[in-house]
Amino acid sequence: EAEVIQREQYQEQVMAQQAAENAPDPVWDAWVAENQWYEKNPELQKMADDVGAVFAARGLTGRALMDQVSQALRTAHPEKFTNPRRRRAPVNDSNGAQASGAPLRAMPNEVRAAFTDFYEEHKSAFESKAKAQKYFLDHLKG
Repeated sequence: EAEVIQREQYQEQVMAQQAAENAPDPVWDAWVAENQWYEKNPELQKMADDVGAVFAARGLTGRALMDQVSQALRTAHPEKFTNPRRRRAPVNDSNGAQASGAPLRAMPNEVRAAFTDFYEEHKSAFESKAKAQKYFLDHLKG
């Protein structure tokens, strides 16, 4: 009889665990509702998952993680989130040249930190920091 009770308790635990795993996550549901591109655009979804893994490895969780992912993708791919007819002129530096660091400066702190780590590890492979930034941002964009 004790075996039957243990088996029933185990089955209850397994069912409770499965129910918890299948329970809706209101934070996730709200984020997806605000970022419908995630379910509609497989390319952006893959990038979001990859960027999210980087942020998660840096300790971000929950809504903060999701918001950083959407901000990073919106910064890296503004053309996917804005009306193409409303393009702005590029940011220029004081000499009139296009500022090469502008896209990286617009990224979330976590992306800038990831670039810093990347550059410190691979700077010998690049002629300049600007070329490393371009490579890093192009790679982030896919």
